[in-house]
Amino acid sequence: MAKGYEAISSALVVDDLGLANAAAYELSAKAEKLDATRLAGLAMAVAEAKSLTVARTAFKPLSEAIIQIAEKQGQYVVMVCPMVEGGRWLQSAFKTQNPYMGQQMPNCGRPIITIQSDGTQVAAPEGCCGS
Repeated sequence: MAKGYEAISSALVVDDLGLANAAAYELSAKAEKLDATRLAGLAMAVAEAKSLTVARTAFKPLSEAIIQIAEKQGQYVVMVCPMVEGGRWLQSAFKTQNPYMGQQMPNCGRPIITIQSDGTQVAAPEGCCGS
């Protein structure tokens, strides 16, 4: 599931609505097959978005759901954009790739939690953008 989510995030980073829609549709279909109907619905909201603004708004609750899943799986980084209210997202690398600001500010954000492979969470030091 996280790989499908990261495909959506990556598409939003490069401001590609069509790619974000397609990746979200795939994630929704995969979630449906696994009986994860809430996750499927959240992904479908991104898949049906007609603008980047709507897609990014729909991406917030999807991000929160994926973060909850990742907390049990490990080896991810929870990031935050200080310029977007509720602008948290999950990624597998420390290099900031902000899906909310896209190409306008792709490096805006910082890690707030690192989820270890055993599920242990480590808080990141305070700081700002461009990790």
